[in-house]
Amino acid sequence: MEKNKNKLENVVIRMVKAPPLYSDEKIESPKDVVRVLGKELEDYDREVLCVVNFRGDGKPVNMNIVSMGTVNNTIVEAREVFKTSILSNAAQIMLVHNHPSGNVMPSRDDLKVTERIFMAAEIMGIPLMDHVIIGQKGTYYSFLEHGGIPNRERTGNMAAEKKDSIMDAISRHKKEHTGQQPEYTEKVHVPKVENMER
Repeated sequence: MEKNKNKLENVVIRMVKAPPLYSDEKIESPKDVVRVLGKELEDYDREVLCVVNFRGDGKPVNMNIVSMGTVNNTIVEAREVFKTSILSNAAQIMLVHNHPSGNVMPSRDDLKVTERIFMAAEIMGIPLMDHVIIGQKGTYYSFLEHGGIPNRERTGNMAAEKKDSIMDAISRHKKEHTGQQPEYTEKVHVPKVENMER
């Protein structure tokens, strides 16, 4: 009689360190990350999205290139974003990606991705601190700075208290800076999270 003819493989998951990015500047805060990654990403001829994993005190642990796309978009899935975050025991994350065109205004896809990752981050318990779009010559767009992601220190549970959608924040920003209202046909917004007590 054959023993153990059916089996379930046991696997081990590990992170493998890749060569680091070096900088003459200390990398101790989110702004430092934007400055250092910005210099790296602005030279790419296609969109590249990175996740930066942070400790609870706001210091970066590591970064990972999640996706490399085409000249004007990249595919982003939550499962790919959170792989290194979980393995790094990250307390919070930041998304950083480039726009090779130099125009840092978020696209409709940028808005959708930010909302999806924001909600997934809240569910995972690894909050999204910011999503930054890097342009050329030091230009960038921060969803946090423009109200597209609430400041966690002020709001506590961001998903439950989020009032405006990211698209609303972008519309306000564009109207303030150009006087024009963006023409979005599809409204994207973060659904209200209900308390699920039993």
